Amino acid sequence: MSENDRKRELIIENAMKRFSRFGVQKTTMNEIADDMAVTQPSLYYYFPDKTSLIVAVVEKVLKDYFSDLELHVKGLTSLREVFYKVIEARRAFLERYFMLHLTDTPTDAVIRESCASVLSASREKEVSIVANFIKESASKGEISAADPKKTSSLYLDSITGLSMWVISRSEKKIFPESEQFEVVVARQQELAEIFLRGLKYDEKSDWKQ
Repeated sequence: MSENDRKRELIIENAMKRFSRFGVQKTTMNEIADDMAVTQPSLYYYFPDKTSLIVAVVEKVLKDYFSDLELHVKGLTSLREVFYKVIEARRAFLERYFMLHLTDTPTDAVIRESCASVLSASREKEVSIVANFIKESASKGEISAADPKKTSSLYLDSITGLSMWVISRSEKKIFPESEQFEVVVARQQELAEIFLRGLKYDEKSDWKQ
């Protein structure tokens, strides 16, 4: 790794720490520079604005998420285990990086648009990982021959929706308490069981290939 690449990674790591603690909007480039004991011009040499740094941080945390997810699902043969491991990986990610979430403010809308391609690619990757296990399970006759990608997408959308619903009931606390994350996991696991039972249903439907 070149010196420039090393410095760029160091900036990203420091930004991740401050974003994770204080949130994206409440963090300034000046504060990140102060944390690193460097000048703002030095920071802007690597990242021309805060949005470009946020995009780099999002890329980094998603890379870490998939490294963790792929490590934990590697070698699994049970679809139930895969569904549960996805839930566990998402819980760890959400709890660690909750303060990176974006709101519906105009400023966050601009950031979200800048991150759109990164988020879209990450979404497709996660869908593909789960879909591969669904396809394998169907090939062994463990579940009905459901469309792997469509089923994976629906499952992930469903557990995402549950997570958002539970956290939205947090009485407007800035950061959810550990108990709320536990509730998220419990509800998602209940949904996983319903999904698994549904996939074993034999009657023909539009979901079958």
